[in-house]
Amino acid sequence: MTASADVGGNSEFGVPRAYVQLTATSTENQLGDVMDTPILRLVSKLANDAAGNFEITSQDRDGLGTAYHEAGTLWMGLDPTHSVTDTNRRFHGVANAFCADQSVFVTAGSVNPALRA
Repeated sequence: MTASADVGGNSEFGVPRAYVQLTATSTENQLGDVMDTPILRLVSKLANDAAGNFEITSQDRDGLGTAYHEAGTLWMGLDPTHSVTDTNRRFHGVANAFCADQSVFVTAGSVNPALRA
């Protein structure tokens, strides 16, 4: 994933806002194709390998920053100049605020594949 950032004005607290644009690379798109294969096989098996028992209406992926859970954007550590949260996922310099998602993880296993009726 590539990211570009720029300042998007100030927040209501006078803090500069960052605007980040996420773009999937061709390697990540290829990995997505590889990850789609087993779920499509599962759908087929659940339908007794009979194409008439199921219909795939779209294989379009949601854009980055929508249904995906990006990982690795917040660094954990003890030094606030080199990390965003401490090792308990508490934001440096912010009282009683913690990271409650996987932003502190280096990588994630996958997005949320789901079957729907």
